[in-house]
Formats: sequence, C-alpha cells, structure tokens
Amino acid sequence: IGGKLLLRTTVSTTRTDTTNDDWVDLTNAAASSTWYYVYAYNDAGVSWDIKFDENAPNASDTSSNANGDLIYRQFSGVWYRCLQAVRNDSGGDLIKFYSVGNTVIYDTWTTSLSAGTATVFTDLSLATAVPLVSTRAIIILEFTVPAANHQVHVRANGSSSTGGHRYDVWDDDTVEVLCDTDATQIIEYKLATATSLDVHVKGYINNC
Repeated sequence: IGGKLLLRTTVSTTRTDTTNDDWVDLTNAAASSTWYYVYAYNDAGVSWDIKFDENAPNASDTSSNANGDLIYRQFSGVWYRCLQAVRNDSGGDLIKFYSVGNTVIYDTWTTSLSAGTATVFTDLSLATAVPLVSTRAIIILEFTVPAANHQVHVRANGSSSTGGHRYDVWDDDTVEVLCDTDATQIIEYKLATATSLDVHVKGYINNC
C-alpha cells in the first residue's frame, strides 16, 4: 500500500463531524510525517464508508468501554471501527507496508536508534514507526561493532523486570525480536557486552 493520502475519490467526501479538523477530505489534505487511523462506518444505514483521522480508537466496543482492545471511536454520535493505521513520510507519501492478518511489515525498515550506547535501561521512542494501535513491535537489533558475543536487553516501557528480555548473538550481527508496546510508543534497551547498537523497526502487530 502506498501513494499520496490527499483525497478520497472512491468514498463520500462529506464530513460527518464538521468540528473535527483532523478529517482528511477534499478541503483538508493530509499532513506530512503524521499517523492517520483508517475507520469504517455505516453511512446513515445506506452504505459503508471510510474516513481517515489523526485520533486513535479509544473504546473496545460501542458502549464506550475502554477495557480490552481499543478498536472503536465515536464522532458526533456515530461509531467508527478502526481498520488500520497509515503514516505519511516527510514528503507526504504513504509509507509502504504489507498487511497479513494483524501483522504489518514495512517495505523498508525504519531506523529508530543509531549507534546507541546506553548501559542502563533507556527509553527508545518508536513513535515514527509504531502507531497507537500496535501491541508489539517487530524490531531488528543490529550490533554495529563486531564482537565474538553480543548481549542486549530489551523490555516494554515501564517494565519492572531488571533484566528484560536478553538477546545473545553469537554468529550474526543482527537478530529479529518482538517487544511489547503501549500508548507511549516507547520501549527500553540497555547493552550488556556490546558497545554499539542500531534498532530498526521491521513492522508491528496491529490491534485493530
């Protein structure tokens, strides 16, 4: 999936919520370097329509419950079901990705850390590569200084685990791992025996 997120040519361009400036429509082009959430909704009981909005879902069902997977959002009394998240790059193009089931894989990795050297748990923002509807990030740990054995610890933001998940790499300089994510879009890392680390985001697990 790729291209410009500028107009909706195959669905209605009528803005349902006239007070919400986040809708992407004929008069409100998409901003660059911005996450948009793709919603489906029933258009006055006649047909299904699609909307793009900067606001992530905030309810698990149409009774406004917030416990469980957040997949709905209400605008002006109408419930919208989140389907996917998309992001524009700095040039206004959609970042290309592939989606199978709830797994999203980018056509090109996003680098979230270059030559990191922290030896105590340190926050690492994945906000440019992982949306609010993500439950896990698919990350590539790349050790930039070759050594016989690399060790790095990765954990979810705010985890009480003193060691996190430790990854040892003996024969290769890269390893692919999953790490839990939350609404902060932050994970934590620290180096053990390695001296320098790059972190690339390959994709994420979609909660919608």
